[in-house]
Amino acid sequence: MMQSMPGLHDIQQAKEDLNELKQKHPVLYEQFHHVVSLTRQLQVRYSYLGGLLTGQAADEDAPAFMKESVLALYMEEVRQLQIRSDFPELSALLKANDHVGCSKLSLMVIGARPEMIQGSTFIK
Repeated sequence: MMQSMPGLHDIQQAKEDLNELKQKHPVLYEQFHHVVSLTRQLQVRYSYLGGLLTGQAADEDAPAFMKESVLALYMEEVRQLQIRSDFPELSALLKANDHVGCSKLSLMVIGARPEMIQGSTFIK
């Protein structure tokens, strides 16, 4: 079954949800921002990060050519985010915006505007 692409309204609503998380849980948001930035810098797929955070990581999204020690460091940063007492707030946001996807959410966390990412299918 093919999933429809989120519209601009959906993406803008997800951005509002991210802003609300940032207001209510600033330390959690900053740690999420840190992990998203690390994901980008290590050239890991955002969909892999989303899978890790929701417990649905797919093998095909795992970094194929990353040194094991670097991957271990990355996984530890993700784990530190997951063990926070307020992590369920982020988890709920990810689930509520599953139709938007972690890739688009991640891009908005690092500064992309909803209008820039609407319709982007190449981002993983």
